[in-house]
Amino acid sequence: MNPFASILGRTLACAGLALVLVACATEEEADPNNPSGVTNRPTVPAGTRCSGDGECGGGKCVNGACSAGFKCENDAACPGGRCVDGACVPATATDGRKNGDETDVDCGGALAPRCADGKACAANTDCTSKVCKGGVCQAPTATDGVQNGDESDVDCGGLKGPGCKTGGACKAAIDCESKVCGADKKCVEATNTDGVQNGTETDIDCGGGAPTNAPVCPAGKACKLNEDCFWGHCTANVCEGHRPGTKDGDQTDIDCGGTASPACDWEKGCKVDKDCTTKACGPDKKCLTGPSCAAVHGGTTCGTGEFGDGFKVHETCCRSLKVTGFADAQHPGKTVYLDKYEITAGRMRVFLESLGANPNVKAWMAANRPSRWNTGWEDSLPTGNLSKYTYTVTNPTGNLLYPGQDKFAGSGGLGTWSVVSGTYTIDNGLFRSLAGPHFFPEFNPDYAASHDLNCTNTANSYGYGTYWQPAATISAANADGSIGKYYSKNDLDEKALNCVPFNLLAAFCAWDGGQLMTQEVFDFVAGGPWPNLTPSNIAGTPPPPRLAGANQPCGPGGNSLNTFSDGAGGCYSVYFYPNDFGNTYDGSAKIAPPGRVAADTVRLVPADQPWMDLKGNLEEAVIRSDGIRFDYRGYGVSYTSILFHKVQQTTARMKGGSFGGRCMRFK
Repeated sequence: MNPFASILGRTLACAGLALVLVACATEEEADPNNPSGVTNRPTVPAGTRCSGDGECGGGKCVNGACSAGFKCENDAACPGGRCVDGACVPATATDGRKNGDETDVDCGGALAPRCADGKACAANTDCTSKVCKGGVCQAPTATDGVQNGDESDVDCGGLKGPGCKTGGACKAAIDCESKVCGADKKCVEATNTDGVQNGTETDIDCGGGAPTNAPVCPAGKACKLNEDCFWGHCTANVCEGHRPGTKDGDQTDIDCGGTASPACDWEKGCKVDKDCTTKACGPDKKCLTGPSCAAVHGGTTCGTGEFGDGFKVHETCCRSLKVTGFADAQHPGKTVYLDKYEITAGRMRVFLESLGANPNVKAWMAANRPSRWNTGWEDSLPTGNLSKYTYTVTNPTGNLLYPGQDKFAGSGGLGTWSVVSGTYTIDNGLFRSLAGPHFFPEFNPDYAASHDLNCTNTANSYGYGTYWQPAATISAANADGSIGKYYSKNDLDEKALNCVPFNLLAAFCAWDGGQLMTQEVFDFVAGGPWPNLTPSNIAGTPPPPRLAGANQPCGPGGNSLNTFSDGAGGCYSVYFYPNDFGNTYDGSAKIAPPGRVAADTVRLVPADQPWMDLKGNLEEAVIRSDGIRFDYRGYGVSYTSILFHKVQQTTARMKGGSFGGRCMRFK
């Protein structure tokens, strides 16, 4: 509508020129749109809705409403506005006055900014804090139920508010209780791997326990309690390190074990295998001297009394005793230890089972050779349960790794047992190696056929090999009518191991963390060189001092050692268990578990622990000082018969019912 047309219409109407009667206002009439009484102002009142200035009678259309153009004498003539220079102008939020719907000067209402704390208000929307109470805008608090101040969410976040819970809105890490603001601007739950100190943590990602469940803190990190620290020492709110001479942190014994300390030595406390230098934690939670003693039968059953006997005194079969005053040239600067007990059948079983269902002992030794080892000994080691081995020998013997009876023809009253030149293939698999006669087909036929050295279990043989295998396995591995074992696996695993090739004994000791006993260490412990006994003179040269005395095999004064004869000699067996004579093919009850014969002891000095069975029970394989061949020491079972074999070349394939072994160690 054109305002000037409107004015003209009114004028014409009042002059009587219009055809229609129009109600006209005179100068004296009161005009509600003109409270100032000024008659020459536009008739369009302020606040009239408009879409452009042309609808406001010369005034201004501001935000869709006419607000200026009225002539005025004072503000009262300008509803909702001000009178400036005789004309109404609209109120603003910067005019320094409380006008319009403002609740305080230049604030509040629909159009003005929100009011600061302490200003007048009519509703929460009038206040910057969004809290109007008692007509006054309130300062933001963390409990007012609205997001205000620098809060990132309702009553949380910002510099003063508490951190927001998981899932609350955030702008930065400081807004969150966890101190972690995610990429989606939501607070993330605290974890013990988020790289910040949060939750109950006493330092970054450590200490404090639940709910973060962070690991304990290392030395130098902040703490509140001893429990916050890895080593268990919180001093002045800082974690200390390990205190030498104590068992702290996760150590399993003093100064050793756990995740941050050196491994523990033999017989120290442990929880798992890696706590031990030997990588073997025993069932009694003590570090084993060798991993072979992890089993019960044959591992912890050495000593007096039988398993299940309430009066037994048993201990680990891997206990090793210091050989004071002895030095090994192959291990300079190291202390030498000799095992207290002979190797048990059960310990050999642990070794072989560690190599899998079809153990390749030869391959293992080739990759793990000890310092005292001859690579020629590997030739005849088993490569599986049913492996074969082919070799060639000549007479006279040139290679001392092979039998060489020709070199000792006629010695000690024996006949000439020559080696028969040729190429031979033998079954050197583990099934046959541990349950069958020795394998020297190159010996003259009469000897080879008649000497099984008590290792077979045929009818009326009374063979006394102690390594248990199922009867079907033994029978299949030996085409000689072997029946199998009469006694149980557990009973035999506890016994001293015999009928095993000497090179397999040496391989076992290497796997168990040491080496097979040497002739030098045996002679040192015995008190002198091994006597040169002959079959015609069993007493012979007097034995070394610590093997002398009443405990002589088959000699004057009776036999207090576990020895017996397989011939016409007068020896008898001191030991027999299980006590069952009801079979004619298995005599292994005569072989004692190590330590059963209390009289068979050897000590360097009276106060020392003794080595057991070093005189009797089994003759024991040793590594000769030449490093090429083996030999044996001690008296042991069937000693009178075994004397005849002392003239033989004792090679890697040598085995018999009278022969066992023990290990030595270095540290």
